[in-house]
Amino acid sequence: TELIVLRNPSIDNKYTFLFISSEEFIRHARNTYKGVVGQQRINLDFVKNYPMPLPPLSEQRRLVARIESLFAKLDAAREKVQSVLDSHETRKAALLHEAFTGKLTAKWREEHQTELHESKQFPSKLKSAPNHANALAGKWALVRLGDVVTWSSGGTPSRKHPEYYSGDIPWVKTGELNNTYIYDTSEKITKDAIAQSSAKVLPVNTVLLAMYGATIGKVGILGVEAATNQACACGICSEWVDYRFLFYYPQSQKSSFIRSGKGGAQPNISQTIIKQHEFPLPSLPEQQEIVRILDRLLAREQRARQAAEETLAAIDRMKQSILARAFRGEL
Repeated sequence: TELIVLRNPSIDNKYTFLFISSEEFIRHARNTYKGVVGQQRINLDFVKNYPMPLPPLSEQRRLVARIESLFAKLDAAREKVQSVLDSHETRKAALLHEAFTGKLTAKWREEHQTELHESKQFPSKLKSAPNHANALAGKWALVRLGDVVTWSSGGTPSRKHPEYYSGDIPWVKTGELNNTYIYDTSEKITKDAIAQSSAKVLPVNTVLLAMYGATIGKVGILGVEAATNQACACGICSEWVDYRFLFYYPQSQKSSFIRSGKGGAQPNISQTIIKQHEFPLPSLPEQQEIVRILDRLLAREQRARQAAEETLAAIDRMKQSILARAFRGEL
């Protein structure tokens, strides 16, 4: 009952397959769908009555061979482009690893030794951090995230009061964290909603980390003042941490955070885990240099990713164009 079988010994099966794979057929078929979303069915009468150009069997086979030849060339190109896309996350992870192990700025440190030794030292309280390295400026310290960042979480106003969700205060949910700046949200809440819940308005440049849900481990930076739900850990940096440096760090440690989470198939990262997480902390000037380099290199990677995605979309359009021309008799 879930399949419509199309079979005729006088029609090449591949010809039929390519015809019903065309964008035009699919577009018209969608207009006949019935049933609930996720369980929609195509109308059988539509399929039976849809007009199909039918050349002789020998020409059908020649047409199929021509289409398959063109598709093979496009598939070869797609494979190369897809490999570039698939390696994007690997290249990004390698850059972040170099950034937070000091390799990315090794040469920079050598060139700025005098300047760094004359700059401010880290606060003395950091000396109690586990495995604390020399806290002199110009050298990296291993600190706890809770020592240098103030963490909190938000809340969800009662859904029994729909008027709470008709305000102008952006309200961030974890699904909106995608390793980018956040300037707008799908829902906005009122001041009354803030007063009647644990949600609070956070300042610009607050770093958000998803503690659970489908986007666990992803981060965002507030580009506007906003509130969050309780699944977001909200970090406000001390004077010793550049918020952009903190923003990049969880991206380099996503798997580590998730492994440290509690729970089954969907682990939760608690604020306690976040606060106790050891954080490699260079001097503020070096943090800013790391951010500058990462901004430049990751922007280049993002442009390459976008170009690859656009090329894949163009290949799909070319395939559809070939099918359209084929079934108009123009191929």
